[in-house]
Amino acid sequence: MEHRLILWLTIWGVSLLYPLAVRGSDSVELVLYNWANYMPPELLDAFQKETGVQVRELYYSSDESKQALLAETQGVGLDLIISAGASMREYVIPEWIDALQPELLPHLSNVDSHWMEKFGEVEGFGVPLLWGTIGIAYRSDKLPQPPSSWQDFFKPHHTLRQKIMVIDDSADAFGMALVALGYSMNSTDLAQVEAAGMLLEQQKPYVAGYAYPLIDENSELIKGHIVMAMMYNGDAVGLHELDPRVEFVAPAEGANLWVDYIGVVKKSQHKEEAHQFIDFLLRPENAAKLSESLHYASANKAAASKLSKEHLENPDIYPPKDVMDKVDTYKVISPEVLKLRNQMFRSIKR
Repeated sequence: MEHRLILWLTIWGVSLLYPLAVRGSDSVELVLYNWANYMPPELLDAFQKETGVQVRELYYSSDESKQALLAETQGVGLDLIISAGASMREYVIPEWIDALQPELLPHLSNVDSHWMEKFGEVEGFGVPLLWGTIGIAYRSDKLPQPPSSWQDFFKPHHTLRQKIMVIDDSADAFGMALVALGYSMNSTDLAQVEAAGMLLEQQKPYVAGYAYPLIDENSELIKGHIVMAMMYNGDAVGLHELDPRVEFVAPAEGANLWVDYIGVVKKSQHKEEAHQFIDFLLRPENAAKLSESLHYASANKAAASKLSKEHLENPDIYPPKDVMDKVDTYKVISPEVLKLRNQMFRSIKR
């Protein structure tokens, strides 16, 4: 009930954004729907200084909460959204995002076509900014030996009760559990999905919470409240910079490869300015700033010359071939499998 109330209040607040922004002011304010801590403030400040357009962020905490708000509001009150391709492709048919206007994006050619085409349904609707993988972040000083596989994560050492954190997302939780069992993360075999659910159920006594760790100095990993966490590679790199005891491993069985896109919301009343912001991010120096600030790999080929050698050669940011050979993207799964997976995950989290 509390989550529904928070969602309702968020939706109610979003629906008021345009009237408040427009009344009595000629200035334009863009609203960007994004993960928290996923856009360097200095880039927002530089864009405002250059154009006079302010970008304000509204945060979501999971793909599920993001989709719930979009379904309730149809995107009214939002101008831009940053989302993984696996989620954004689901926004095309209900017309939550608008077709891009390439003539307003002179720097679009800077984007590597490999990433532009990675999620074909999104092409023409979203621009890829960053890409990465999911793996295991851990405290190297608190484990008898470092983890090397998803089996180490889902069947942890007996001393790790209440010391593990799992992302509160059924796609990631079930996807990686399936991989741990030797199955495809996109399996539609009901017996395999049920086996992954059993693995997650067996892991439950070791789970401190189904959530995402903080990525600042107050992180549960840095504080020692947890010892292992399912985590995106760039966030783990950022934590390692804050505390070298936090390490990251790409599990031996493989993992999810994601690509984050930015798109214009269909209901936006400021589409020209929204395109202007996207093009601003596509400039090589700005794409490099985004990549290095967030510790993720850039989808912008022109940014390479602006990125530091340390960043480009970090294998946790740009994984080597042996890791990339074992990654996969999330595919669209049947409603039947999705329903089963979501029901099982809700039951496990109780």
